[in-house]
Amino acid sequence: MNEINIFVLILINTISTLILGGCTSYSNVNERDLRFRGDNIYDLVYLKNSNTPYTGKVFSFYENGDKKKTENYRKGKLHQLSIGWHNNGQIAWKSYFERGKRNGPHKEWHNNGQLQIKTTYKNDQINGHFESWHQNGEVFEKGNYLYNKKIGTWKRMGESGEYLYEEEFVNGEKIRGSWSFKTKG
Repeated sequence: MNEINIFVLILINTISTLILGGCTSYSNVNERDLRFRGDNIYDLVYLKNSNTPYTGKVFSFYENGDKKKTENYRKGKLHQLSIGWHNNGQIAWKSYFERGKRNGPHKEWHNNGQLQIKTTYKNDQINGHFESWHQNGEVFEKGNYLYNKKIGTWKRMGESGEYLYEEEFVNGEKIRGSWSFKTKG
């Protein structure tokens, strides 16, 4: 082989190593092995000693070894399912992300296992029906959002299920509110 062919082969090998090396995906990483660039969860995530945004699954644990959260990242941003647990082992939240933004169903639970919040996100904004519950399972509040703004009728209930308060919203602005104490039934 002549010198030009050897040079071309070395160049092709070097370029392909650089390209494929930058696309490396790691399957299981503890959160402490990552670094976050920026001030909040929406900033890019990197493995320590890497300049390539991280792609893969991330775990974190409480001091007692119990799982704290499991998240998926794609190109350094939260992507797909994110699940968190309370320190007693009960599920705390389940949320879906797309390119770093909440997109899809979102649920949160009280530490006793009772559902606390159920809603949907679109482009990181609450969009659609919203409902929340007291720790005893009784509905606390329900209504609808349109791009992070309350709309329509919202109702709040007490821990015994009694109706307490009703509000009316237009484009996030409260136009009416009334208190009432009606027993459940």
